[in-house]
Amino acid sequence: MGMRICDVLPTPGFAVNDTLSRRQLVMLTSFLLFVMVSASASGSEPNSSELSSDASFSLPRVNAGASGFIDITLPDELGVIWETKTAEAIETTPVVDQGRVFVADVMGGVEALELQSGKSLWRRDFDTGFVASPTILSASSVTHHPDRLVVLETDKDDATPDGQRRTVDGNQIDKWDRIIASDRLLLGDVEGNVWSLDPATGQTQWQIAIEAEIDAAVAFFVLVADEQPQVQLLVTSQDGNLRCLNAENGELIWTYATGDQIRCGASIAQGKTFLGGCDGGLHIVDLTTGKAVGEPLPLGGPTGSTPATESGPVF
Repeated sequence: MGMRICDVLPTPGFAVNDTLSRRQLVMLTSFLLFVMVSASASGSEPNSSELSSDASFSLPRVNAGASGFIDITLPDELGVIWETKTAEAIETTPVVDQGRVFVADVMGGVEALELQSGKSLWRRDFDTGFVASPTILSASSVTHHPDRLVVLETDKDDATPDGQRRTVDGNQIDKWDRIIASDRLLLGDVEGNVWSLDPATGQTQWQIAIEAEIDAAVAFFVLVADEQPQVQLLVTSQDGNLRCLNAENGELIWTYATGDQIRCGASIAQGKTFLGGCDGGLHIVDLTTGKAVGEPLPLGGPTGSTPATESGPVF
């Protein structure tokens, strides 16, 4: 296995680099030790006061393009602020928002921890399991990091002259609390359920069943049509379908079929979503229509890796 580089341009401005490797899972046999690490430039012992309540990592791979990149400089010395044992093994990435850390485990537990201390705020157990990381959708997270979100505008001409969908700078949008009226903790489980929970309490806001295992985090974007913004979700599953849902109530907007299992998440950039799968192709889908943009690009074999992009090459 190695790096596969395709010198093709599926759409203007995109090249494709893809590593054909299986998803690597790290799971402890009994308990996971969750560690909060802080950087200390002075060499002094780190403490919880260094953790800002404004810290937000609402997507497990940082941004809509799933690039995993954060522009930050760490000093040489790192220290542990707190540590805690979770009730069950975890295969997922924790997410952080408004002073809370959220984790989901393989036996169906979902737990909120206090960012400052690691203390459990609430825990809820479901009759299922989670191998897909949770996602936080909140007005606070997009207000502090609008650059991590994709906003599409369909009011004007549908597309720019070079064929790209129009995007809007998230910094130009105010009153996110009106667009995202309710904060949501979004999860997909191994039984094929998509859950929207209240991050403050863990109570169910809505739940839908698609009856196919979900292995990757829910992605989201904002579509502005007739000057009315709507948050939409992207969910991949092992039945080979990518589904677009209304974040407000979970209603289905469109479905895109790949023809084989999808174990990775959907990454988003320039009005499109990119996803690989067991059919060995890189699929490029228009977010506004749910239709393919050209034929899938051959990758030479199946992949379970989520594509990564940030308005440039796709890896």
